[in-house]
Amino acid sequence: ISMLVTIPSALGYSIMITICSNAVSHTEQGWIMGITSSLTAAGFGIGSVITGTLGVLGPFVPFATASAAALLSAVLLYVW
Repeated sequence: ISMLVTIPSALGYSIMITICSNAVSHTEQGWIMGITSSLTAAGFGIGSVITGTLGVLGPFVPFATASAAALLSAVLLYVW
């Protein structure tokens, strides 16, 4: 079951790095990869704190919050 999470996560990260890398010049690729990696790490760290805090309210609350955030992201991506 863990492969259902880890494989798409690894592929998504690789694709995100490639897209960001292709968006800048050759001389700026290391910089953008560092920024992208830092923001990804910060997102994992902040997400863990938020999820842990929401877990106190009940076991379903973190999943409902993540679902709402994913839906909001999809709507913003479609509208933007």
